[in-house]
Amino acid sequence: MDRGVADGVRSTVRVIDLREAFKAYNIDLIIRAIRENYRPGRRPVRPLINVKVRESERGGGWVLPLVGAFIYERDTYRSWVKLVDLVLNYGFDKGDYREFIAPMVVIDSVGKPHPFRRLSEAGLRGLALPADVGKAIINELRINPYSMGAVYHGSDYLVQGVISGDYYNQVVYLRSVDVLNDWCRQLYRWWSLAKSVVDALTGSSTPGTAWVLWQ
Repeated sequence: MDRGVADGVRSTVRVIDLREAFKAYNIDLIIRAIRENYRPGRRPVRPLINVKVRESERGGGWVLPLVGAFIYERDTYRSWVKLVDLVLNYGFDKGDYREFIAPMVVIDSVGKPHPFRRLSEAGLRGLALPADVGKAIINELRINPYSMGAVYHGSDYLVQGVISGDYYNQVVYLRSVDVLNDWCRQLYRWWSLAKSVVDALTGSSTPGTAWVLWQ
């Protein structure tokens, strides 16, 4: 759009600040402002302008490899949608897949029994982690609840358990994951580990396990 066109539109626009009226639910003031300023019958104050917007599609993914993004959600499905959108729009094309390096996804389940919309235990069998993972984290936190050494290194992942106040937080670094096909399964796997750690440390299935997943 030509700058002169934009300046012409701006010069004929009046901004009315009704934020305080909206916050105070002052509907009468909002209605009065509309009635005093909206006059569809009067002649136009500027000529009709036809503006053409041309979009040029960028193929082949993002032009440079990008590193780092932050997604916060209380629902795993919404986090998955945001992550897939991130990879599709800003992933670097490497031929048969797109790569986005080190996005951080935080799933907050405080006050909820779990961060999933539906749980299908039968459909997710075979995803359990080796028993050594949970044991290493539980044993360390039982000895010292404030320890930062509750860490387990796997072949393609690193997991750390951290207790802060009344909350258990779990940080997981995944070397690589297929966000389109395997992300939700990975979330279930690591949430299950967090739940088992909390159950072992508290002796009950206490909802509200706050944990962090870092791909």
